[in-house]
Amino acid sequence: HETFWSIKKIAKNIDGNISEAHKYARMAHEWKDKCRMQADWYRDMAVGHLNFNAPARQLYDKRMADLASMPEAADYIHGIKMAYDAWMHEIAEDTAEVQALLSMYK
Repeated sequence: HETFWSIKKIAKNIDGNISEAHKYARMAHEWKDKCRMQADWYRDMAVGHLNFNAPARQLYDKRMADLASMPEAADYIHGIKMAYDAWMHEIAEDTAEVQALLSMYK
């Protein structure tokens, strides 16, 4: 179903943004003593990737609600919601890890 595939695509994009943010946060620390301007640029990219996820999470929640309202989804929506809850916990942990790296950047 199109709504299900939309949800899956959004989830992959959110994961990708966190992965990119983590990569750039690490690079900011790596470059901090070598070239501060470059390090700051990496930090800004990390922050940008995290910021991309705020509206994406709202979109994800809306698409989940759309799916839940479809009668044909009644048989599998409970399982999808359980997977969603587990995934959201993982996303929160990954995001917190990146935010911790960024907060240590001075």
